[in-house]
Amino acid sequence: MNTTRTHTGCLAAAVGLGIGWLTAAQEVPPTNGLVLHMPLDSADGSGWTYDTTTNKHRARAVEVRWSSIGRVAGACEFLDTASFLAISNPIVTSPEWSLTLWFRIVRVRDATRYLLDRDAVTGLVVSVVAAPADSNRHGRVRWRIGAAEAVGDVSVDDMRWHHLALVADGQRVRLWLDAVLQTNSVEWSGPLPPTPHPWVFGMNRSAPGPAETNRSFNGVMDELRIYNRALTAAEIETSRAAAKARFTRAQVQQRIREIQDLYDRGLLLPDFYERKMAECEADL
Repeated sequence: MNTTRTHTGCLAAAVGLGIGWLTAAQEVPPTNGLVLHMPLDSADGSGWTYDTTTNKHRARAVEVRWSSIGRVAGACEFLDTASFLAISNPIVTSPEWSLTLWFRIVRVRDATRYLLDRDAVTGLVVSVVAAPADSNRHGRVRWRIGAAEAVGDVSVDDMRWHHLALVADGQRVRLWLDAVLQTNSVEWSGPLPPTPHPWVFGMNRSAPGPAETNRSFNGVMDELRIYNRALTAAEIETSRAAAKARFTRAQVQQRIREIQDLYDRGLLLPDFYERKMAECEADL
């Protein structure tokens, strides 16, 4: 086997594989109260990716890749280090708000990975916990506001797409994973704590611990939405159902064979090959 790999070969292989898998939209996500929607498909030449609502927010994209394999169209791929999106605008100031997004983490390992950091000391933080010795916490989503925190019921350290919905109703902040309400919640009655820090996705930049410094999410995110109201359980299910993959097991198996063939012919870099194989195998 030819072991010489080139980035050009990877690009050609990606095009040849038809990466940019289609999804079928059975539903339409709610738009009432929507204050930010970032499809996270691409960035402009200056490194900004944009909100599609009339608010026209934008996020600075730092050291990310734009993958054509998203939950819906493309997605933002975060590297293992120094990779994040930052939005400076306050976006929501009311006690009621909701945040939804799709994410897929490569692996958690021994460092907690951050989905969102809006002041890790007193603000809002959403992360995937690294605790290899504790099966009740490792790989689970944790959300925290100020000193109060809660942890989800299931691990997301499985290379699969997950739909996250974090909802504040003026009394507490609850988490839905894949449209399933998690048991724990955080009591919180006011608006988000004021902070000079931006909304940062993919990294803890405000107050990282020793193991978190410069650590990025190491995965992909797609379809980020923020609302200035509390979504209902039915609306969360509609949002999740709006992006259902339409690939059969046979189609995924064929894609695996195509990737293996390209790798055997020396057209894929090892890290690209391993990542794409893992993504395909997670969909079987």
